Formats: sequence, C-alpha cells, structure tokens
Amino acid sequence: MAVVGHDRDQVSAAIGAFSPGVVQAVQEEQRGTGHAVQVALEALDTVWSGTGPTGTVLVTYGDVPLLSSQTLAELLVDHRAAGRAVTILTAELDDPTGYGRILRNDVGEVTAIREHKDATDEQRAVREINSGILAVDAEFLADAIERLEANNAQGELYLTDIAGLAFDDGRPVGAHLLEDVWQTEGVNDRGQLARLGRELNRRQTQHWMSEGVTIVDPETTWIDSAVTLASDVTLLPGTQRAFGRR
Repeated sequence: MAVVGHDRDQVSAAIGAFSPGVVQAVQEEQRGTGHAVQVALEALDTVWSGTGPTGTVLVTYGDVPLLSSQTLAELLVDHRAAGRAVTILTAELDDPTGYGRILRNDVGEVTAIREHKDATDEQRAVREINSGILAVDAEFLADAIERLEANNAQGELYLTDIAGLAFDDGRPVGAHLLEDVWQTEGVNDRGQLARLGRELNRRQTQHWMSEGVTIVDPETTWIDSAVTLASDVTLLPGTQRAFGRR
C-alpha cells in the first residue's frame, strides 16, 4: 500500500513502473501523517473484507533511500516478540533539530513522541529521535487513528500521537534503536539527495572491495546497486555507473 498526494501523478507513475501490483491511495488534502494512514486504512478495508484489521501494520516513508529491508525485518521481529502495541524505529543524533523526540518516564518506558515544533526546551535536549517508521498492532491502529486531534503547532493529525495514546491505554510501547543513523535520513531537496547518493555509493564500493574487486579510486567510481562484479575485476578511476555482469 502506498499513499500518494503531492505531485502524485509523477509519484504514482514511478510506483507503477517499479511495482505494478502496489495498491495506491490518494490523500487529496495533506493533513498530516495521521491523516495519510487514515486514507490508507480506508483503502485497505476492502482487503480485510469488512472484518477489521489484523496483524501488524508497518508504516514507513518513501524518502529514506538508505533504509534496508533487513532493518524493517528486525523491527518487526522485535515488535512481535515484545507483544507491543507500538514499536518506533529510533536513532540517537548529535543534532536532532527538526526531528520528533522520544519521551521516556523515570523507568525508561516510552511515553510519547513530541514533534520538534511542539517540544519544550527540555524535550528538545533529548537526542533520541523518531524516524517516522513504526510497527503497530493493526487493531489498535484502527482505533487510535480515529482519536487523533490536530491540536498542535502545525494543525495536523500526527501519527506519532498514537504512541502517547497507547501508553495512556496501558498498552506496551517501545523503541527499536538503530545504530546506522543514515537509514533514518530523508530527502527533501537535491542537496540531500546528492549527499545520500554519495553515502550509498561509498557502501557499494566498500562492499565490492571486500569481495575482492579492485577499485583504484572509489571517490570517482560509481556502481549501480543492481551490478554484479567478479573477484579480481579492476575498475579504473572515473568509472561511472557500471551496469550488468562483469
């Protein structure tokens, strides 16, 4: 399931080209992440055939290019093993400006997520941030999403408020701390896209060098993520977007 809204013609076309079988729901008005999930649940109602949601819903974003399937799998395993209502993928940043903060009580339990614009100075000093990626019990999500209110600085329905609702309901809430903070970084402009592209390529070149490929100058060598290279292959400086098998 993918929720599309801003520039949806381009986004829908890209999704369709990548995975034609994905169900797409249109968010006509962008009223926040909570509203986006409301739209998704309404579209999924036909999938559940009116019996109501079951299982676990994984919520993620389309602008975090370094997020790995392994991380999502580990998040789901942690969530299910702990029997939580909500599990938040979190990270600790030296500069958490702009991110929602993870709030905990005196015994370390997650009690809420506070968005940066709504946080106090004390809360903004917290370095553990919300990545926006959540694993949520489907039945709880369907109930909680209807209780969201737009009484915040942006006048939006925050999906993150479900963490506080779960805690107030006495339902277990937890965090899955991710050490690889690059996986939580989103792309909002061309500069950020270039920065994350460089990091992705660094990982690609490091991987292939560890597999026995000689890359004379990793800084000027760009390798497509779908490429397969044999041991003892040599890539010379300036190699751009090596494709296919070598």
